[in-house]
Amino acid sequence: MQYRADIDGLRAIAILPVILFHAGLESFSGGFVGVDIFFVISGFLITTIIYNKIRQGNFSLVYFYDRRARRILPALFFMLAIVSVAAWFFLLPNEYVSYSKSLFSTTIFSSNFYFWLTADYFDSAAESKPLLHTWSLAVEEQYYIFFPIFLAFIIASFKRHIHLILWTIFILSFALSVIGVFYKPVMTFYLAPTRAWELLFGSLLAVGSISPPKNKQVQELLGIIGFSLIVVSIMVLDENSTFPGLNALAPCLGTLMIIMAGMGQRKSIVNSILALRLPVFIGQLSYPLYLWHWPLLVFAKLILPDQLNSTTTFLVLLVSTIFSYFSMRLVEQPFRQKKVCVSTRSILTFSTTLLLIFAIFGLHGISNDGIPQRFPNFVMLQQSLEKGEITQPDQKGCWFLSQNHSDVLENCSYGSSDSKNRVMLWGDSHARSLLPAFDTLGKEYDHQIIVASLAGCPPVIEVTRPDGYDNAPKCKKHSEIVMNFIRDNDIKRIFIVARWGLYTHGWYRNGKLQKATGFLADELVSETGPLISREVLHRKLTKTVGIFKDLNIPVVLITGIPVQKSEPQRLYRLQELYDSFEELRLEEHLEHQRVASELLFDLEDPSRVDVLDTTSVTCGQIYCPYRDESRLFYKDDNHISPQRAIELIPLLRKYF
Repeated sequence: MQYRADIDGLRAIAILPVILFHAGLESFSGGFVGVDIFFVISGFLITTIIYNKIRQGNFSLVYFYDRRARRILPALFFMLAIVSVAAWFFLLPNEYVSYSKSLFSTTIFSSNFYFWLTADYFDSAAESKPLLHTWSLAVEEQYYIFFPIFLAFIIASFKRHIHLILWTIFILSFALSVIGVFYKPVMTFYLAPTRAWELLFGSLLAVGSISPPKNKQVQELLGIIGFSLIVVSIMVLDENSTFPGLNALAPCLGTLMIIMAGMGQRKSIVNSILALRLPVFIGQLSYPLYLWHWPLLVFAKLILPDQLNSTTTFLVLLVSTIFSYFSMRLVEQPFRQKKVCVSTRSILTFSTTLLLIFAIFGLHGISNDGIPQRFPNFVMLQQSLEKGEITQPDQKGCWFLSQNHSDVLENCSYGSSDSKNRVMLWGDSHARSLLPAFDTLGKEYDHQIIVASLAGCPPVIEVTRPDGYDNAPKCKKHSEIVMNFIRDNDIKRIFIVARWGLYTHGWYRNGKLQKATGFLADELVSETGPLISREVLHRKLTKTVGIFKDLNIPVVLITGIPVQKSEPQRLYRLQELYDSFEELRLEEHLEHQRVASELLFDLEDPSRVDVLDTTSVTCGQIYCPYRDESRLFYKDDNHISPQRAIELIPLLRKYF
């Protein structure tokens, strides 16, 4: 087909928002729609080429795959090679296993399936996955593999009905996407069936199922409206928007309009601007830019967590641009211009060989548990965590998490399980992390410890979490069951434990507030946020403690455990890299817990309510350490190890 410079310029409109969104610029909160722009462009260009070749009677599937391989694979291989070297030196064993799985899935063009099963694209956990961006390549690769065969079959067998068939598939895929975002949002985001309509948008235009305008004024209007739809989508949408579904329609339709506005002899002013030298150059660089910017940002966040400010982010993007330019000139163009691997057989042999090598490399990392021997000092500390003298008591009988009925609480008892001296440990997952201390004291002092622990649910009555957390719908019901159990049984004392900062400040990870925020609501509020959540926590915790006082049951409120800056393994690796890297400071911990601690101490009552401050054990005079010379104190960034929990026994002993 005839080269269209404005479509290269349109690629610039696609790639820049993606990069700026990943860089964290709030003005580009919907920058992820750049991928959808790419999908529409690919659908239009590829279908145009295939459709014209088939109609002319000279379409060759082998030749088509030759061109696609030269366009996509050499630059991808170059990126995978460099990123794999960086992964070897910087990724921890568990991260390296994840990387190896994503590497293997990339080699078989199915990384979108892998990330569907392991990572929400908008969750900060995804920000530690260097190959996350290959999900969209997998969608396009699946399209390249199957669509030419499908289109050739349709033209050969149902040529008269081609428009009806493509429109039917488009509508079905779009409907699946619209419905799927509400029931299976992660699957809908990643998989080809719910993205196919975006590619088909371009295909419908390419085969003439959508007719471009011939009127100059209409072309101008389409160009302006199309550009406006893209800009509004980039500025209005964000990671909390349901996507793709209906929200993806605007950027896709906008892209289609701009392509239509540039068809024919006359082009709209928007298309003329896109055809200028700068946007065309950026567009030609868009593929290597897409390949390089994400893994470099990921490694920058892993290696420079405290220094990744606007300046360093700009430098990372600058390095990405340099890598992209050399990738285009020295890798991509020689293959596309057939200066390297001249014949079809040679490029297919080269591609197959490299795919096999990377697949073996990925399988090696998976089968060897992330090759922990790369970090011998880390292995020693990890073994101390996993093979310590103190272990977490077996909680097999405690999985009332999904059952929500009180009789299972009877089975969730520790300490002296036959004792009539019953105390309750009630809380979120932090209650379970303190269980070794309570189990030990229960056995020593003949107390039965009843554990009522539901991850992510605060130990208070009548609250909900209106976010996407898995256990959120169960919180209110769970607290009702716990309260009924307390009323029906002779409980001598109740210990209330929680990650209080989660409910007062939200769930931050890598400095980013998660979609599952942790904010609370109740019957008096319909929306929530940090201030409302604090009010709800104050109101409902006060009511909960008041009920226990009326029941004449003593209560111990335990302050929050320090939440570290990252997982202990990552912190240890950073300290190996940087002697100046600082652990969590005591003042940072106290500030994070200040709102919750003030609430707890406000409820203190000498006769019935004690507040137990754990800071004297978990923090020193300056820092709140995550390890000592021989062991890790944490299992992740906020749950302490069994050995560390045992060190709280001197503080708890007076209650037994």
